[in-house]
Amino acid sequence: MKKCPTCQRSFDDSITYCLDDGTPLVSEATPDSEATLVNPSPAQSAGSSKLPQYTQMPGKATVSASQLNVPVMPSYRATPQTRRIWPWVVAGLAVFFLFAIMIIAAIAIPQIAKKSRNSNRPVVLETPLPSETSTPAPKESTSDTEAPTDEDIVLAQLTDLEKQWTQANINADKNALDRILAEEYSGGNPPHTKQQYIDELKPDATVKSWELQDLRVDLDGERATIDGYLRQETTRGTEVYSFTDEFVWRDGRWQATGSRTVRVK
Repeated sequence: MKKCPTCQRSFDDSITYCLDDGTPLVSEATPDSEATLVNPSPAQSAGSSKLPQYTQMPGKATVSASQLNVPVMPSYRATPQTRRIWPWVVAGLAVFFLFAIMIIAAIAIPQIAKKSRNSNRPVVLETPLPSETSTPAPKESTSDTEAPTDEDIVLAQLTDLEKQWTQANINADKNALDRILAEEYSGGNPPHTKQQYIDELKPDATVKSWELQDLRVDLDGERATIDGYLRQETTRGTEVYSFTDEFVWRDGRWQATGSRTVRVK
């Protein structure tokens, strides 16, 4: 038999705890034996979950821990912390949008800049320099009465005429000289007339290249004087001539009335 040390009720050996207050039962001791009495703590109440205190009574009887059937507290494992995924998702989307914006900017900015340059590009009307202005063929001149009054224009016209004159001398182009020279032309040393000049003209195969340099014009109404230098590379070497040519505006074009040439090199 077992006995509740609290309420002193007796129970069958198959029962471990008191059916009234839940106190662990102990075996009933005989008068001759030494028993272990269970003295509940003064602060212990019937509904308390604290274990009772035990006092060892004189004798050899002991209470086995297995007889108390003390419930074992379950052990709990720490729940592993779940790694958050959403920060990585947000970071990936941010990187994707950043690259997309960079690609769009790389494509759009050059197009915008190109349109801006095209819209702001000034329209430039290129005017040829006076030296690049060619004099129209004398018979194609649009003016038959008035001579040019701008020295830059006259310089450009006479420069072109001097080039035609030099090339005609080298090639012996008599038709070109007939157009360039006025009827009263007189030049050379000794002086010769237009017809003498044309009759005595022969091709000059010794000239390899030539260039007009330092041309200056002096304009006086319908008359103009131009001077400068003619530099020629010939089979004999470099030859430089200083020349002064006189022109008159007649029949809507410039015509040569005289010339003087001196070799300086």
